[in-house]
Amino acid sequence: SSLRRVSKLRKTRRKKEAEAQQAAAAKKQAKKRASQAAEDDWLFDDKDKKDAPQADDNDSEDDFTFRMFAPDELEKLQCPPKPVNKELKVVNLIDWDECDVADETEEVT
Repeated sequence: SSLRRVSKLRKTRRKKEAEAQQAAAAKKQAKKRASQAAEDDWLFDDKDKKDAPQADDNDSEDDFTFRMFAPDELEKLQCPPKPVNKELKVVNLIDWDECDVADETEEVT
């Protein structure tokens, strides 16, 4: 009888300690979220938000706008790379003839 009471008290004490730890962790997480920049919200979203159904962000008429993808979305979209069959060509973007101009200090002398 007394052993049952002791084990019951221990169980309730453990349960209260676990609840207190969860509350402290939740408070710490809330404090961390309050101090982070709004721009970082997309990176630190909770998993429960991730699992929730989201509105389709592709409602815009212009499909050529910038869109940021989450890592799990990229894994779904990635396709194997296509082999390149054409030869690469290096193009020189500097016109060296135009750059070959005498310095102003040399002309003065």
